[in-house]
Amino acid sequence: MLLKHNLKNIKIYPTVSFGVLNIDNERDETIITTNTVGKIVLKAKINSNNEIIDISSEASGVYFITILNSNKAYKIIIQ
Repeated sequence: MLLKHNLKNIKIYPTVSFGVLNIDNERDETIITTNTVGKIVLKAKINSNNEIIDISSEASGVYFITILNSNKAYKIIIQ
């Protein structure tokens, strides 16, 4: 499943994974990844191309990727 940000063309996939995610983006952005209790597990600057982020060291569960300055969060599941 692909997630698209309406204001900017951002794709995050796969939404269910073992912790390695692809982010396709048209411009530089900062992302924040949090767990279900709001703890920040990753804050990263992504470039305007295909970026790979790795949160496989985190426990299995639900996480949220927020694009800074957009208030839009994407739900992902780590197996």
